[in-house]
Amino acid sequence: MSGRSGNDIASSVVKILEEVVKIYPSVCDITLWSDSCIPQNKNSVMTCALISFLIRNNIRSLTQKFGEPGHSAVQEVDSIHSQIERKLKVKDVFSPVGLVRVLKQVNVKQPFVIIQMREFMDYKAAAKKLNFSSLPFTKVKLIKYIKSESSVKLQIGMTFGQPVVDVVYDTPVRGCRRTLSEQRLAFPEITAVTTATPLSAEKVRDLKEMFKFMDEVDVSYYQTITASNNFFSSMPPALPQVQHVTRNANSKQPEKASKRKRSCSSGRDETAKKKREEASS
Repeated sequence: MSGRSGNDIASSVVKILEEVVKIYPSVCDITLWSDSCIPQNKNSVMTCALISFLIRNNIRSLTQKFGEPGHSAVQEVDSIHSQIERKLKVKDVFSPVGLVRVLKQVNVKQPFVIIQMREFMDYKAAAKKLNFSSLPFTKVKLIKYIKSESSVKLQIGMTFGQPVVDVVYDTPVRGCRRTLSEQRLAFPEITAVTTATPLSAEKVRDLKEMFKFMDEVDVSYYQTITASNNFFSSMPPALPQVQHVTRNANSKQPEKASKRKRSCSSGRDETAKKKREEASS
C-alpha cells in the first residue's frame, strides 16, 4: 500500500503518461494540467519524474500548466469523482481488488481505464542529485520540458501568455568542487522504492475477523499479502486468554469485599452483645 507522498504522486503521473503514450503512439506533445499544490505537483520530485519520462519515451515536449487556485476548470474531474462516490454509496469495498471491481462498473458506456500501481520509483533521491534551486516552484504557472538529442531543456513562465525563460538544472550546486569535465550533471539513475510498511499482527487479526463478511476474492487477496510476511504464524496470543485473566482478577474483588462485610458485621454483633450484658447487669 502507498500514500500521497511526492514519490507516490510522481510515480502515478508517470504511469498514466506511459499509458497515454501506449494508447496513442503518434502523440508527440503533451499538455498536463495540475492544481497548484506544491507538495504534490509543483516540486523537484515531480519535475525530475517528468524529465525521466521524456528521456525514456519518444515524446518531443511536455508542458505542465498549473491552474489558478479557486478559478480552475475542473468540472470534468469533479464529474468523475461524483460518479465514483455514487457507486461507492451502494457497494461495500473490503480490498483494493473490490475497489477495482466497483470502478469498472461506474461508467459502462465509457468505462474508465484503471491502472494498478505495482511499483513506485524513488524520484526524490534522484532529484537531490540535480540542481533545481533556480526554479521558483511557488511562483511558476507553466513548466515546459523540451527533449533534445542529449538532454531535456526546461523553460518556465510566471504567467500565461508571456515568453518563457530557460532554466538550467544540470549544473553543480554552488560550493561543490568539481572538475571541468563534471560541469554538467548526468541525469541520475532512477531506482524503485524498496521500503514497505508491514502490517502489524493486530491489523492482521482484525482482517481475519472480517473474512466472514468478505467475498472469496477479497479473502484470497488478504491471505496472499499477509502470508508473504508470515504474519499468521507469528501472531500474539488470542484476546480471549487476556479476557480470561481479567475476569479472574476482577472475580477476586467481590470476594474481598464480602470478607470485609462479614468482619464488620461480626464486630457490630460483638459490640451489641457486650452492651446488652452491661445493661442486664
